[in-house]
Amino acid sequence: MLMEETPCPVCDSQDFRVVFRLPDLAYNCPGIFVLVRCLECDALYQNPRPTAAEMETCYPSDYEPFTRDADRVGSRLQRLRLRPRCRQISRLARGGRLLDIGCANGLFLAEMRQYGDWEVFGVEPNPGAARYARDVLGLPISHQLKTADLEGSLDVVTMWDVIEHLHQPAETLTMVRQLLKPGGWLIVSTPNPASLDARLFRGHWKGLDVPRHTVVLDKRAMRRLLADSGFRLARVYSFYGRHTVFALSLQLWLKCRYPSIAKHPLTDRVLFLAVWRWLTLPFFLLVEALGYGSILTYVAQPEQPSSR
Repeated sequence: MLMEETPCPVCDSQDFRVVFRLPDLAYNCPGIFVLVRCLECDALYQNPRPTAAEMETCYPSDYEPFTRDADRVGSRLQRLRLRPRCRQISRLARGGRLLDIGCANGLFLAEMRQYGDWEVFGVEPNPGAARYARDVLGLPISHQLKTADLEGSLDVVTMWDVIEHLHQPAETLTMVRQLLKPGGWLIVSTPNPASLDARLFRGHWKGLDVPRHTVVLDKRAMRRLLADSGFRLARVYSFYGRHTVFALSLQLWLKCRYPSIAKHPLTDRVLFLAVWRWLTLPFFLLVEALGYGSILTYVAQPEQPSSR
């Protein structure tokens, strides 16, 4: 796998300390991947990292976000899973033009059409996932983010669990800034490296997910990235992840420490029993209220030029 040295993708600093040396615990891409912490802005990022061209090989055909719920289109279960995300948008606006960057198989966009008068668009580089969104769900999908056709026309841009995959997150956010109308909304969700899960599981925490996650941002780094890209932060909160991220991290921990247990056919069924979601919900709500949720959602708007 071709690797490249990189400065911090948030602040461009080249001062860092090594935090983790990890294998790909989820999909077994060959190699050991190094996560470092920027001494300037606290961003956690891969250095060296796979080149942009090599990143395609890090996403297998069974990569879960590309296949999730594809067999349940329109089902009650699928709609229940998507409802929390859709409600975040409907609280900001009841309609308009919405772009989902990293839309995977397009299920969120398809569901958003049920939550108001929305004209939806998606960006998805993976050919298989994009094909499903386009051919099965009838969604307008592009493989790359382009500004020419949409500049200044969007009411909402969403990036659900996407920014951590990008080589150039600042460049992408700057492009998004150009796409949004004045007063438009950007919603970015990303793993929280200061979360309780991250502290408990450390190198086995699902939020690291090397080599696919090239940068993992805490609140300080994310605030800086948004500000430098021309955004004003309106709100930071947690509303999903919870038991799912905890169970996925525990799954990785078992895989490393107790592989025979991890391979047992009953293990995953027990870990992901629906009852655990409800039994653990009060605990995770408390964790989120204290700022230690596994996934943070940032709501921001384009900074308006000074009237001076």
